[in-house]
Amino acid sequence: MEKLGLAEHVDGIFCSARLGAKKPDREFFAGIQAAVGLNGEEMLLIDDSRQNSEAALKAGWQALHWTEHTSPKIVRSLCT
Repeated sequence: MEKLGLAEHVDGIFCSARLGAKKPDREFFAGIQAAVGLNGEEMLLIDDSRQNSEAALKAGWQALHWTEHTSPKIVRSLCT
């Protein structure tokens, strides 16, 4: 987060062990939404797993599948 300059734009990181569910389980996304009190369309998942990104989209979230070719500039623009 610090290395990419994203830490100032991100509210937090959720640990699957604390939520009792892991990606790509729908309960993972529901647990985070409940914790922060936002609607799915207000949530953004940036993940290097296509499966997790697709699961976030199915949960109503915005999602970006991070690859080695993804520009940090794109991620920064999504987080502002």
